[in-house]
Amino acid sequence: MRTRSMNGVMAGSIGDISAFSFFSNKNIAAGEGGMVVTNRADLAERVRPLRSHGMTTLTWDRHKGHAGSYDVVNPGYNYRLDELHAALGRAQLKKLDRNNQRRRDLLGLYREAVGSLGGWIMPFAEATEYSSGHLMVVVAPNPNIRESAVHALRQSGIQSSMHYPCVADFTAFAGSSHRDDLEVTRQFTRRAITLPLYPTLNPDRINSIVDVLRTV
Repeated sequence: MRTRSMNGVMAGSIGDISAFSFFSNKNIAAGEGGMVVTNRADLAERVRPLRSHGMTTLTWDRHKGHAGSYDVVNPGYNYRLDELHAALGRAQLKKLDRNNQRRRDLLGLYREAVGSLGGWIMPFAEATEYSSGHLMVVVAPNPNIRESAVHALRQSGIQSSMHYPCVADFTAFAGSSHRDDLEVTRQFTRRAITLPLYPTLNPDRINSIVDVLRTV
């Protein structure tokens, strides 16, 4: 998973435990599922049973005759990554360094193109060489221009999204005591647009995407 470091430290190795997603829009796309990594044996021992209902042995172990029964030591989840998705992930892993470098190159082109737009911002544009290139985000001058840009992109057949809504505004967090202290966060979510970014994106396409933003 390690493809780029800042000051010699990879994002996935900061702290005692890290999680990766393999959803279809991620840098390693296995369709669904994910992975937890840790360099602490005690955390690994606690996490492993959680992936399969808190059971001490997996169905595969019992099928192969390696275990005849099992215990449930904690409430767990059905988080097993099946063999098909794991095979897809292993194939994607071989391409990760190349694809991430391609994403960084595309971010560099976006940076040049967005720089020619008055009032638009590309967050962390100065640090693209350290980025995994997962998302390409621009911030419109104001919410009205963002809405116009989203509409214009849609009319041009260009998909856009927004990463991410203000978490405190989700129903699940309606009781948060800090909901009224997030004006900057809400300003960002009302102005941000996620533009297309994937390893096979044609570089010439970037200028046409940014030209749509220029029209609004």
